[in-house]
Amino acid sequence: MFLLFSDDEQMNFQINRALMSVLSEPALPSQTDENARTLADQNARTLAEITAAASKITDMESWSATWWAAAEKARTEQRFKHAAAYYRMAEFYLPDTSVRKEECLQSA
Repeated sequence: MFLLFSDDEQMNFQINRALMSVLSEPALPSQTDENARTLADQNARTLAEITAAASKITDMESWSATWWAAAEKARTEQRFKHAAAYYRMAEFYLPDTSVRKEECLQSA
């Protein structure tokens, strides 16, 4: 699955990469319908969260700020897998000299 979140090919690739890293695995045949619905609901919320974040991105600065905010929100909700992915996204385009880059790497 590859979705269009941005007209910028590189950004779109990175957003899809983040999405794939945080989606839950599909339900196994041995799992109950309730478990399958729970996983589907989690994936739908994740897709909505990433879509909302992507819609706020207009440039490199908003890229970092948007993913930082998403990471902080996920961390406060104890969704650590999401937080780590979003911190990684926040630091991706930052220059190596950026203080925020180190903060992102340490937070992830």
